[in-house]
Amino acid sequence: MKHNKALVLLSLFIIVLSTIAAVAGLWPGHGSTTTVESLWGETWQLEGQGLYQNDTHSLAVQAQAQDWITLCLGIPLLIISLIFYRHGSYRGRLLLTGTLGYFLYTYMSASFLLNYNMFFLVYVALCSLTHFAIIIAFKELDIPNITEKIGDKFPRVSLAIFDLTVAFLLLLLWMGRILPSLIQGGPPEGLEIYTTLVIQAMDLAIIVPVAIIAGIGLLRRKALGFGLSIVIALKGMTLFAAVSLMALMGYREGTSSNPIELWFFLGATAANWVFILLILKNVKVKKADSTKTVS
Repeated sequence: MKHNKALVLLSLFIIVLSTIAAVAGLWPGHGSTTTVESLWGETWQLEGQGLYQNDTHSLAVQAQAQDWITLCLGIPLLIISLIFYRHGSYRGRLLLTGTLGYFLYTYMSASFLLNYNMFFLVYVALCSLTHFAIIIAFKELDIPNITEKIGDKFPRVSLAIFDLTVAFLLLLLWMGRILPSLIQGGPPEGLEIYTTLVIQAMDLAIIVPVAIIAGIGLLRRKALGFGLSIVIALKGMTLFAAVSLMALMGYREGTSSNPIELWFFLGATAANWVFILLILKNVKVKKADSTKTVS
């Protein structure tokens, strides 16, 4: 298989910029916490130090959890998948696409959710780079012929059920947070000093519909269903791990008190890793056709 030179270059830029952004987010700062009032008349504590000094303490804890996962899992996976991709491995192509999905989600949310800081343009650049990289990577998967590259023991039905279950539970989880505020007229849980629910908007607008399309497509044996489901699972390898660490650190710091969300993401992380092993095991390995580059 030939590899796309543009995709390689984009991935290298993502590796460099995300490393800088993650290290900056974890770098200890100096300062003191301050208290501010939200538009709803509630008082919240700002972090007051480091890159996330203008964010609430609870969001700063979550952002640093994401930085740890990016450094310790996301970037190593991106490097490994890029190496395998350049050597013509189809598994490498799948892993690269899924890992890029994690980076797109991470830096899209950073661009829109975090309060303005000195790394704003870096977040925007990473959002743009990963957006174009994942388009190229998904095209590289040769979706119309993906079933030819998958073994007979691929967990089609169970993976479809997992996709649909995650979509349903995410919908239920976020609606449980949004609807009471719409009915009662107060701020939703987790809004804090911010103006809207960015993560919930992204999940409801993108993740839930894509998971439903993937699950139904798998049940109907559609090539797109196989492609989307595999990419979702591989993206979830890092994304679910990040959200689980956010929840755990939130409990440790006393900034989160919702056990349902914690157990949902921990369970989803464990199940997702099982599916990753089954997926990679059932991808047929073929000798690389070529290592030439294309523009």
